[in-house]
Amino acid sequence: MNIISLESIAGIEFELKWKSSGMYENLETFSSRGLPRPADDKYYSEMRFSDPVYAVRGQRTGENGFF
Repeated sequence: MNIISLESIAGIEFELKWKSSGMYENLETFSSRGLPRPADDKYYSEMRFSDPVYAVRGQRTGENGFF
């Protein structure tokens, strides 16, 4: 059984929205989560791990180069 996290679902949903717009192609996604918070971070005592980061990269349809 495969388990998909809510973070993965959010990233997939984000990518699908861009893809379905027809304005972008060659989409790539990146997510980073579970990294430790610096000890001097304001929220260190409440949450030991940093906030997740999600990114999507791709090309506008018909253009060269990534944005």
